[in-house]
Amino acid sequence: MVIVRYLQSGAEHETEFMGTEAEARSFLAKEGKVVIGIKKPSPFTFKRSAREDEVVAVFTALGDLLASGKNLTHAFNDIIPSLSKSSNLVPMLRRIQELVGQGRPLSQGLTEYKQVFGPTVIGMVVAGENAGKLPETLATMAEHVMQMAEMKKEMVKKMVMPAVMFSFGILSLFSNAKFVMPRLLAGQAKGAGHASVYLSLMKTLSVVIPAGIGIVVALVIAGVILFKLYQEELEKYLVRVPVLRDFIFYRSYFVAFSSLANLLSVNVAPVTAFGIIANSANFYTVKKQFEAAIVQLKAGAGFSGVADALTSLSSVEKGMLQAAVSVDRIEFICKRISKRYYGLYMARMQSLGPKVYVAVSTMVVGIIILMFLGVVLPYMKMSGAGVHP
Repeated sequence: MVIVRYLQSGAEHETEFMGTEAEARSFLAKEGKVVIGIKKPSPFTFKRSAREDEVVAVFTALGDLLASGKNLTHAFNDIIPSLSKSSNLVPMLRRIQELVGQGRPLSQGLTEYKQVFGPTVIGMVVAGENAGKLPETLATMAEHVMQMAEMKKEMVKKMVMPAVMFSFGILSLFSNAKFVMPRLLAGQAKGAGHASVYLSLMKTLSVVIPAGIGIVVALVIAGVILFKLYQEELEKYLVRVPVLRDFIFYRSYFVAFSSLANLLSVNVAPVTAFGIIANSANFYTVKKQFEAAIVQLKAGAGFSGVADALTSLSSVEKGMLQAAVSVDRIEFICKRISKRYYGLYMARMQSLGPKVYVAVSTMVVGIIILMFLGVVLPYMKMSGAGVHP
């Protein structure tokens, strides 16, 4: 991934591109954009974000106000006061309103915050502007954002309890090893030789456990940084692991086909729609497949060629794409494929849930045993010997 600065219609923009520097230059040149700078993203850079429910509310209200006859500038005057003053969206909307007031289209304002709104939403706005159906398009966009948010909520809901249990267990283990055990060791010193195997174990654990937890945290952080820096190379190994492969492709295909259906519903051309999906993919493997699909469409191979290009689709979804005979039909089929992959993704989450609970529960039980051996028993030994920490 690279960060690209480019000029379009006399204005400077910045965007993320999933690919190499050469691929970014080639892609933007084809779109008539002048590249003025390319750099690698910092692994410590955090993306700007906004709450999905606020984004849905803004797009819905904007569509309703435009349908009622208000112009864009006045519509923003009504929407911005309805948001909390602390909302991240407020300064973004003020900037977009400023650009719209200068006569620029809404899509150009949204492009300044591409990391927040995403290329799918921006592509839909462009289509709505070109077709003169912006209010209807904004309503479709709100549904799209809401659907993505609901999937995220379902995923979080299924993982929150194991995460809480895991965090509590690690915190308990660390705090006992770091603070309780040293106090007991100080009590051992007062006991004038009342050493035992349990106290020796406690002394070892008070050093090993915090160090071990620190090493694990450091490895996780290093892993995240390495993945950001060498994502393309590491993906080749990740997709060989069946569980990770399922999660990558089930979620990616759900998002991709849902976005495709929404883009096609507002009359975005198939080649353009597939290009937007390829450019917004979070994984190189998925991006390359959709780029291959674009080549097939341009070559006149139709959606049968698309099915061949998307190599990670199952035979069922391939058969569905091969049955598409028109753009109207492909929109319906994309919705069905999206629904299928959403079901597969959630089923995978559901099947993984019990395994996660067992793993986390086993870890918590192990922590309790360690705490019993390293804290309770030594404390009982010291109390019996008349030593108090």
